[in-house]
Amino acid sequence: MQHVQLYGQSYQMDEDTFENRVRMLTETFEINDKLNEYPEALSKGMRQKIQTICALLPDVSLLLIDEPFMGLDIYATNDLLKLLQEKAAKGTSILLTSYQLALVKDLADRYMMLTHGKIEEEEWIAGFQLFPKITTE
Repeated sequence: MQHVQLYGQSYQMDEDTFENRVRMLTETFEINDKLNEYPEALSKGMRQKIQTICALLPDVSLLLIDEPFMGLDIYATNDLLKLLQEKAAKGTSILLTSYQLALVKDLADRYMMLTHGKIEEEEWIAGFQLFPKITTE
């Protein structure tokens, strides 16, 4: 819980808002009973859930999220997608990196594909093809 409290304090969240969000997020991710555990005692998925809760606690204008679905089960993944869609609907910009392209296709407005650190492709998500057609000549 101290780790989560530190995030709330660093964003100067008022106590009621903090407690309500922690309650909602820990129930959503089914991790209420793990908040007082040491991180080393948690599975990768549980640690990912704690990190996700910390990221979603404050109201910020921009969320930077790297591989948020790694280690999450299908239920937590769906819950995270819904929460990110809610944040986006409220005006939060989200910059997300992921190898799980099928998951983020419905979340994103635009996409950028990088190859060896260089922009290979950048477009509106409507033009995105998960498996581009390969042409042979």
